[in-house]
Amino acid sequence: MTIHTSSSGGAATGPRTSECLLPLACGNRERLAVSDILSALGDRGFGLLLLVFTLPNAIPLPAPPGLSAILALPLILVATQMMLGLERPRLPGLLQRLTFSRTLLQRAHPHLVRLERRLRPRHAVMASERMLGIPCLVLAIVLAMPIPMGNVPVAWAVLLIAMGVLERDGLFAMAGLVAGAAAVAWNGVLIFAGSQAIAHVTRLVSAVF
Repeated sequence: MTIHTSSSGGAATGPRTSECLLPLACGNRERLAVSDILSALGDRGFGLLLLVFTLPNAIPLPAPPGLSAILALPLILVATQMMLGLERPRLPGLLQRLTFSRTLLQRAHPHLVRLERRLRPRHAVMASERMLGIPCLVLAIVLAMPIPMGNVPVAWAVLLIAMGVLERDGLFAMAGLVAGAAAVAWNGVLIFAGSQAIAHVTRLVSAVF
C-alpha cells in the first residue's frame, strides 16, 4: 500500500488532517473506532465527524443497503450541534464506539492529500461551524433519503465542507455549499423523474386491467 504525504507549503499552522490520520492508516488494526479518529485530530471535532460519517458514501466501497441512511443520522446530530453553536461535538458512547474498516481510511487518504494541496487558512469566518450548520443539516437529511444515484454528490459536497472546516478554508467551504446546492437540485430531478415513471407505470397497469 502506498500512502501519500502532503506538502506543508501554505498549510495551516500545525499538522494537516491527512498527517494526523497517517498513523491510523498505516497501523496494523483492521478496524478503527470513531473515538480513535477524534483522539487523532484533537480539537477539530465538527469537521472531523462530518468527514468520518460522509466518507463511506463518498468513497466507492461495497456497502450494505441503507448505509447512507444509517450514517446520515449521526450527521444530522452533528449538524444540529453546529447550528446551535456548541464548542465541541457531543456524541453518545454508542457512536464513539462505532468502527469502520481501516481500508476505507487507506483509500481516502490520497484523496485527502490532493484536496489539502488546494487548502489554506483564508476567509475563516466563512468556515464557521455555526454558519455551516443549517446547510449541513439539509444535506444530511437529503443523504438519509434512499434515492438511487443521489447519495454520492451529496456526500462529496459534505466532504468539501468538512475539509474547509478542518483547515479553516472559507473558500473551500463555500465551494462545498455550491456543490451541495447542485446535489440537492440533482436529487430533486431524480425524485421528479422517479415519480413520473411510477405514475406512467400506474397508468399503463390501469389501462390493462
